Amino acid sequence: MLLASVAQLEARLGLPVGSLAAEDLARATAVLEDASAIILTIGKPTWTDVTIPEVARVVVLRLARRMWDNPEGLSYEAMGDHTWSRAAAGVLLTQDEQDLVTGAAGFASGVYSVGTPGVWS
Repeated sequence: MLLASVAQLEARLGLPVGSLAAEDLARATAVLEDASAIILTIGKPTWTDVTIPEVARVVVLRLARRMWDNPEGLSYEAMGDHTWSRAAAGVLLTQDEQDLVTGAAGFASGVYSVGTPGVWS
């Protein structure tokens, strides 16, 4: 299930909407499926493209963009005199993105106390 559309991904890639075709369209669909599956695992599995909170959709699109830009998840590459590197986060979610998704799902995090009835109540 896609939690974001190919058109939304195209816009974030700086491409005209509807411009992806054939192999690129299949690849865009695949990265959106993968990103959606990850978000559904962290958020609510019952979310659909209609019910997903917008902030969670933004995270889907950010993750899909990273998967599109760096399909191998490389953090460092060298060829001759040329080197290329990126943050070690690869294509996984950052802690901030994970917090956004769990917050949108309504999951509480952190330390808190729960009152229980006393023995003599």
